[in-house]
Amino acid sequence: MGETKEDALSAEAASTKGAERRRVSSETVVEELVELIRTRVFRPGDRLREQELAERFGVSRGPVREALRILEAKALVRIEPMRGASVASLTDEEALETVEISSVLFGLGVRKAVGKTTPDMIAKFRERVARLHELCDMEFSARSFYKETVRLGVDIFNVSASARFESLVADIRLGAPDIFGPLGFTTLELRETATRKWSGMVDAIEAGDDEEAVSLAHQVYQDSLKAAFKVLG
Repeated sequence: MGETKEDALSAEAASTKGAERRRVSSETVVEELVELIRTRVFRPGDRLREQELAERFGVSRGPVREALRILEAKALVRIEPMRGASVASLTDEEALETVEISSVLFGLGVRKAVGKTTPDMIAKFRERVARLHELCDMEFSARSFYKETVRLGVDIFNVSASARFESLVADIRLGAPDIFGPLGFTTLELRETATRKWSGMVDAIEAGDDEEAVSLAHQVYQDSLKAAFKVLG
């Protein structure tokens, strides 16, 4: 008995569902791997073995292989013949370029935030600034100060960023080591200057002055980078 139209449609639907499951599986693996790289469970240079990842995520090697290719296109993973995949490790020049790109994207995020903040959001920003004041005390590490600036930046950025914009920024930040950040806050003067500029940025956002807010957004990046270069010689 020949195949009916209903049989053909059923087979097509099953095939479509199977492809959808495979697509979702690979996307899930991408999300999981990005989080593991972001939290430094996997560090630059670490090998990413397909079988181990498949067992970790409970999928076949196919979705893992596809996920690694996606992350390679995002420059988060490198795949080499005979060696397989590993977490990308950037050169100093690539890391510097990433910081510069991050500065531009953050400025855009700040501009988009102007006019969209609520009093509660501004209050949260000011709490972060107050914490920066506390971290100016040199008993705290430069990394602690740097991490708090990242938290404040993320709070501001999240006010109006779309999912696509957030994904783009996440890709850029994940692609670079955070070596430059802490080196920008090794002295009391550097920390106090940064705190004043972050505070001014919050003031400008609240006042609706997007030009001033964006200018300060770029300045905090550039100041930190210049200070890091002095440390590195």
